[in-house]
Amino acid sequence: MDDQRGEFRFTPPNRGWIKVFGRVSEEQVSEVLRGAVDASVGLPYFLMEVDISEMEGATPEARRVSAKFFHQMPPLAFAVLGGTFAQRTIAKLVLKASEMLLKDNKQVSAFFSDHESADKWLETRAKHFETHGRFK
Repeated sequence: MDDQRGEFRFTPPNRGWIKVFGRVSEEQVSEVLRGAVDASVGLPYFLMEVDISEMEGATPEARRVSAKFFHQMPPLAFAVLGGTFAQRTIAKLVLKASEMLLKDNKQVSAFFSDHESADKWLETRAKHFETHGRFK
């Protein structure tokens, strides 16, 4: 998916990249995350880089729907890229809500200012999962 509502790209075997634009709605997040859910079916874990640099906010419904989609996926490692303090705060709310709803510690997240740092962190999370069978 690639338009001004959001983008999702899949890189086999287990990597996703998402970028959202503007104020994220329930419909918008559903469109973007549907691709991530479909790409992650049958995988032991999924690594996702999320670019929030052009996000202006997220509705409460979008946060709730995000958690619902994350629940359908294998264990997740999120590298959140870019963003202002306000954008990072919104992303943290989305991630914390899904973490609380899932109650199974199957996701981890961290924030980064550049792709290279995010990529390195995701690689360490993949190695940890492959060694220990979990991210935490």
